[in-house]
Amino acid sequence: EIIDQHVREQFADKDAEEDKKLVPMDETERQELINALKLRWDKVNNAYQMLGHRVAIGNGDIKRKEAQERELEQLEKDIEKLSRP
Repeated sequence: EIIDQHVREQFADKDAEEDKKLVPMDETERQELINALKLRWDKVNNAYQMLGHRVAIGNGDIKRKEAQERELEQLEKDIEKLSRP
């Protein structure tokens, strides 16, 4: 119980420090970042789709495809987060 309390206090202190460091993003910069993320998503998605059309898929291809899926999911989350008003 004491350890849990100490951990919560440490995270609270860290979160408070990080909140002080946050700076609002300029709207133009935000739109540029969203556009860059969308371009990256298109590139990764194209490679992902091409990999799915191959006849022989090896172990390396499976790992590459899984990595692309994870990257696509993260890009989608980032785009969604930045698209919120």
